[in-house]
Amino acid sequence: MISVLTQSSSSTPAPFPQPTSPKVADLSELVSIQDAIEPFASLYRRTGQSVRLNCIVPTCYPRDTHYDLHDVHDIQSRSLVYLHGLVEALRAAGIPTSYKLSPSVTPLSMCLVFAIPPGSDPLKAKMTVCDAVRSATTFPREKVLIASLEQGPALIIT
Repeated sequence: MISVLTQSSSSTPAPFPQPTSPKVADLSELVSIQDAIEPFASLYRRTGQSVRLNCIVPTCYPRDTHYDLHDVHDIQSRSLVYLHGLVEALRAAGIPTSYKLSPSVTPLSMCLVFAIPPGSDPLKAKMTVCDAVRSATTFPREKVLIASLEQGPALIIT
């Protein structure tokens, strides 16, 4: 079977739009759990709604780094301690808080903790945070960083 496609001379095909990845606007290191509370609390204190934190936990390590399974376990342990501390502190501030753990489907050498804004698509929010972090430069090991994104703050635990 032969198909013939004619090309319209009056218009040229429009180029495909290049996807733009979200950028990490501001990145700063945290010293304590109290430093992480204010960005999350200020975002939700105004609305009076509850906070649902999402935590993407690494389950394997990237082959191009010098991480091993002990490092991944260390990140998982520190992430859960930090996440529980953040949840307790937000609840103590009068903000109803819950969290959801998600294993990473790609090898990450970090844990991501972020809140999904009310009324937004959870999958889109998760992809936005992951894309923003992947587009950023490399992160130092054994640090807790906070990134300011369009949709709100995100914790990066390395």
